[in-house]
Amino acid sequence: MTIRPDLSICVCTRNAAMRIDQFLPPLVECLASSEVATELIIVEDGSTDATLQKARSLAPDALIIPHGRNRGLPAARNTAARTADADWLLFIDDDATISTSALMALWFGRQQDTCLVPLVRGPDGELQNSMTLMQRFLEPRFRFSDEPVPTVPFPTGTCFLIHKHTYWNAGGFDERFFPTYFDDTAFGFQLYRRGISIRMHLAAEVIHYKHGAHSSDAVPDRVLHALFENRWVFCMTQLSGWRRTAVMTLGLPRTAMESVRRRSFGPIEGYLRACRRLVELTRPWPIQGLKGDE
Repeated sequence: MTIRPDLSICVCTRNAAMRIDQFLPPLVECLASSEVATELIIVEDGSTDATLQKARSLAPDALIIPHGRNRGLPAARNTAARTADADWLLFIDDDATISTSALMALWFGRQQDTCLVPLVRGPDGELQNSMTLMQRFLEPRFRFSDEPVPTVPFPTGTCFLIHKHTYWNAGGFDERFFPTYFDDTAFGFQLYRRGISIRMHLAAEVIHYKHGAHSSDAVPDRVLHALFENRWVFCMTQLSGWRRTAVMTLGLPRTAMESVRRRSFGPIEGYLRACRRLVELTRPWPIQGLKGDE
């Protein structure tokens, strides 16, 4: 008889063949030694390398779901949440490590009306997810802290624990943010609107080894492309009425000046790409095709 898991561990990955053998085996070992019944779900989001084959080899008991094409991190998270058999979901990035003690601390600290996040530190000890929101109703501003804070404005995708009903009640992750960036910020705003606290658990710690956009000071063009567009996608999806109008109106001269300062058309092009999606982005999410928990 198959035992229904209490906790679904959700890992979304793409083009991780060079790092997955560093992070997946410790996760498998962690789950094997935990006190809670878990399942491991790996969503492979259209890799062009050997990520899928390596995941199958390193985690033969995991449920591995290939997207076939790159649909973006928000879509991958929603796929994992739809597939999960457990009522509780723990999302963890494919470049992070969690200990058994941290996993159990999160598990025993869970509450249905709370999204629980661990301390996320870099390998040098830098605290990566401790922040406070300085401004909410216009374009948000965040202040990062070297010390833990009781609550944070959004759960960084590196690691968070949430009840499945709470996840879908907030609409899941908005798949209009492609391939990622600002999607976790938007998810945090949706949780806030529903009275869900995003609490930092001081007894749980995850180590996050940044890659991609954050691996050096030279940010790849593909990342800048998404960042420049998705910050305006955030404003158009999360603001409404006069606030959205004010932010987007002021956004044109702002991005023009930023383009001049950077000597790049990137900022203004990102703004214009978001504006061209006006009809799509001003519709409520979830859009057709996204189902909640059943």
